[in-house]
Amino acid sequence: MENHEQNSQTQSSTSGNLSTLIITVNEARGLVSKNSTRIDAYAALTLGPQTLRSRVAMNTNDPAWMDTLIFQGRLSDIYHSVLSVAVYNKLQTDEPLGVVEIALKKLSIGREVDCWFDLSPPKNEVSGAVTSDTLQVGTVRLTMTLNGPLRKEVQTVCKAFNTVTTCVDKTLSVIFHMGGTSRPYVMNRYTLTAALPFSLLAATLFPAILCVATVGLPLLFPFLLLFVVGTLMIGALLGTVGLLSLPGRTMCEAVLKPVAQNLTDTSVGQQLLFETGPRPSPLALIGALAPTDPSVKLAVSVAIDIIGSSSYAIPFLGESADIVWAPIQAALLYNMYRRSAPWAAYVGFAEELLPFTDILPTATIAWLHENAPGLYDEIKRRIPARNNMQGTN
Repeated sequence: MENHEQNSQTQSSTSGNLSTLIITVNEARGLVSKNSTRIDAYAALTLGPQTLRSRVAMNTNDPAWMDTLIFQGRLSDIYHSVLSVAVYNKLQTDEPLGVVEIALKKLSIGREVDCWFDLSPPKNEVSGAVTSDTLQVGTVRLTMTLNGPLRKEVQTVCKAFNTVTTCVDKTLSVIFHMGGTSRPYVMNRYTLTAALPFSLLAATLFPAILCVATVGLPLLFPFLLLFVVGTLMIGALLGTVGLLSLPGRTMCEAVLKPVAQNLTDTSVGQQLLFETGPRPSPLALIGALAPTDPSVKLAVSVAIDIIGSSSYAIPFLGESADIVWAPIQAALLYNMYRRSAPWAAYVGFAEELLPFTDILPTATIAWLHENAPGLYDEIKRRIPARNNMQGTN
């Protein structure tokens, strides 16, 4: 009763700045007591200075508690703590039956985890020796959810994104409504009849305009450049609006959701997004984003080489941009190929810094070094199979 009152007080004192670790102590199986044939079991959960207890399940080796216990504190403290779960026999003056320790940094913040844990024999409080001869004294099932606040900069980005998407949705709604309302007045037989002479005139004059533009290209080049730049900017703006619209967001979510989920499941991703303590280093972040699938690694490697070689598009100025790209490329190559081709990071860094060596496809060469033997074996395996099929036919 005292424990449930403590839990209710904890829930009522929840504030937005605190994180919560919600644990449902579901059940235990196969509990063993050295001193008694009867077990009145309860679980005690300890996190730092806080200890919460479940109710007592009477006279059973397989207790089912289904009690929900809530710890509160700063996320940076909870995330780096170890949760101790101990099961006791109340009948024998709190005889310890088993214990398990869980590193909470292995949890994914905001995601529920339901798992069985093996209990280890308890240790003697005085000597530290194990009090049971068996290596396993039962199992306990816990359902855990760790909730915590996002970093302030992440919250700011999320709020700004929501504001922009709301504005885009309202603007597009007004535009579509106006377009639907004015369409009968714009697209009708009278306007089409009036537009027909202008269309014929433009088609007739197009060759002449093309000849004049070709002859006067040196004079028209600045205007042509402005037109191309303006077209690209308008295209980028329309593309951005399209991605921010509801269909665009749905498409992006389908593509990016697995990537984002894989990132948030890693400790680096959680340190980046949540208030778990110090932020991850750029090298650790690149390591978390580095792909492992061979097909994805090939695509990323080709993209790295294309970006590195793109400095040739702007003579002299492009080489100065390599100073920024060189460490990024080296970090990517180190995390992607540190086991199969550790030299790739150093070669990639050097060829980006040295002049006129960007043409070397270091990332693609590293991918071939890692995957060529497997590709060769696969080709050899498939060629005899195809020959056997042709011989059979």
